[in-house]
Amino acid sequence: KQWYQRRVAVGDEDVLFMFKGMFRDLAPIQIPLSIIVLIQNTVIFMDYYQDRAKFVSGLFMGIALFDILKAQGEIVLSVTSLLAYSGYVEIDILYKSLYYYMMTALPGINCSKLCNLVMTITLTIKVVNPFRR
Repeated sequence: KQWYQRRVAVGDEDVLFMFKGMFRDLAPIQIPLSIIVLIQNTVIFMDYYQDRAKFVSGLFMGIALFDILKAQGEIVLSVTSLLAYSGYVEIDILYKSLYYYMMTALPGINCSKLCNLVMTITLTIKVVNPFRR
């Protein structure tokens, strides 16, 4: 049979080799960047919290919260991959951290994009003011 006609099941060892190594290699970059994102967005949220009744301030706070959600998911996944690579935790923990990442960080990314889009449209309409006669 040709190589593309074979169906091969991926076992735990293959997944461990792919995911553990891939996330482990990115962890030294992801962890410091995610910590910076956490600190920066916490400051942004606290700054805009005083004017939380305004629409644009609410959007900035939403973007900051969603970016915090993404950053903490990146930290959890990176730390878990380092622990799995070192042998301190089993592969099941890496699977659970991937599930956690998909349930927290990925929606955080998409919601942040949505808030940025709404804010861009809102500010564009405010600047252009097409409804003025």
